[in-house]
Amino acid sequence: MIGLALAMLPADNFAAAVDLFNDLQQSFGLSACEVSTEPSSPTALAPGKDGALAVASELRKAVSSLGVHLPYEGLNPVSRHPRIAAASREVLLETIDAAASIRAGYVVFHVRGTTSFVQEEAGLTAWSPVVRELAEHARKQGLRFLVENADDLRRVPDLLALAEVADTDICLDIGHLYERLYETDEWGVLRRVTARVQDIASPWPFILTAKLPAAEAGGLTGALSTLDKKTGCIHLHNHDGRLAHQPLSNVHIPWRGFLAKNSERLRTLPIILEADYRAHGHTSLERDLKELTELLAQEKSA
Repeated sequence: MIGLALAMLPADNFAAAVDLFNDLQQSFGLSACEVSTEPSSPTALAPGKDGALAVASELRKAVSSLGVHLPYEGLNPVSRHPRIAAASREVLLETIDAAASIRAGYVVFHVRGTTSFVQEEAGLTAWSPVVRELAEHARKQGLRFLVENADDLRRVPDLLALAEVADTDICLDIGHLYERLYETDEWGVLRRVTARVQDIASPWPFILTAKLPAAEAGGLTGALSTLDKKTGCIHLHNHDGRLAHQPLSNVHIPWRGFLAKNSERLRTLPIILEADYRAHGHTSLERDLKELTELLAQEKSA
C-alpha cells in the first residue's frame, strides 16, 4: 500500500495537505496516509483545534490505512524530573486517544529525550516500561503501536530488544538505517571526522560500513528479515550521506532492489513516502510517486 506522510507535503496547513493528498490519490491510487501530531509542523493534525478531527475522519474513509505519528519535540517521558515525565506521558496518551477517535490503524513513536540508546541496558531499562504502558493503552483502543528506528534508537538489535521487552511492534524507516552512529565511544575524533567527510563528500557515501545500522543488520532485507512480523509500516526516503528525508530520485540507498526483492512480503504493509517535499517541491513528489507506483506495479504483474 503506497501512502504519504502529510507532514512532508508542500502545504501550509493540515486541511491544505489533506486536499493535496486527495488530488494525488486520484492520480496515483494511494491507499495509505500518515498524519503527524508534532506541533512544530504546520501541516500537523492538532486534535484540539476545531474541525481538525472531523477532517481527519473524512480522510480515514478515503484510505485503507491511516497512521498517526505521535509528537516528540519537547517531550521526555523518561525524564528524571517526575512532572516532566508525567506531562510527556499524558500528552502521548491523549494523542493515542485522538488517533483512536479517528479510527487510525496504528501510531508511530520515537524514542527521543535521552543522549542515546547506545548504552543498551540503561536505555532498555529506562524506556521499556514507558513504551509498554503506551502500547497497552493503544492496544485497548484497537491501535497497533509501532516504535520507529530513529533518533536515540537506530540500531536494529536495540529496536528489536525494546519491541520484544515492551511487547510492541515496529515502524521500519529505510532512510534512518543509513544514519551512521558517529557518537560511539569506540571511535576517536579522527575516525568520526573521517567517516563524516566520507559520507558527505563522497559519491558513494556509505562505502564505509562501520557503525552503519543497515550494514550491521545485513542490508535492508536483512533488517526486514530480523524484525519479521513485528514490522507494521515502512517509512521510505533517501539519504545523501549528510541528511535523511531526501527524495527517492536522489539515489544513494538501494531502495529499488529492496522493494523488488521483498514486494510480496511488503504487499500488505503501508509504505509511506517520507521525503521532505516541502524543501524539494511538488515536481519531486510526483516523480517519486510515479517511479514507486510503476515499480510496485511491475513486481505485482511479474
